[in-house]
Amino acid sequence: MRRSRFALRAAAAFLAVLWMLHCVAAVPPAGWYDYSAYTDCRNRPEPALYNGGILKFGDSGDDPDGWRTTETGVFSPAFVVYNLNKTTMYTFSCWVKLEGAYSALITARLAPDNAGARCIATVLARSDCWAFVKGGFELDWPSQTGVIFFQNADKTPMKITVASGSLQPFTTDQWAMHQQDTIRKVTTFWFEALCS
Repeated sequence: MRRSRFALRAAAAFLAVLWMLHCVAAVPPAGWYDYSAYTDCRNRPEPALYNGGILKFGDSGDDPDGWRTTETGVFSPAFVVYNLNKTTMYTFSCWVKLEGAYSALITARLAPDNAGARCIATVLARSDCWAFVKGGFELDWPSQTGVIFFQNADKTPMKITVASGSLQPFTTDQWAMHQQDTIRKVTTFWFEALCS
């Protein structure tokens, strides 16, 4: 009888260790999904989520704060991204500010491998403060090269400035873990609220 209890406990402990190893292996290097979403305009942009993820500013004379600007109006600034996978979910975020109008609807668009561009995030940007834009995408096919650019919805020329850009990839397993963890947290919250 003692031997079977010991074997049962050992098996349970082994399964618990395997489950923990699976969870640790599935967590992305930057951690869990960052639910940050700023709805207020800020005087200065916040740091990039996930430390920029796979977006990195080069040494081509970019502003040391990571700001990029354009005065050409409709398209740009832009981020070039490489080797995007079909089975990966990407979250995108950055801070946007403009000149040339008090406010404008600015979209972040992805153009993979010279294919048609699609909207991945939208924000009502203003000239007196930084607005946070956040969105994401999943590709229908892999892409060797893609461009994330910013577009004024009404095509009026204006200066667009972006800062603290971030593109973070998540595998489908990692994304499912985020969903399950969120469901667990919400369920626990409501259960505790109803039972107290």
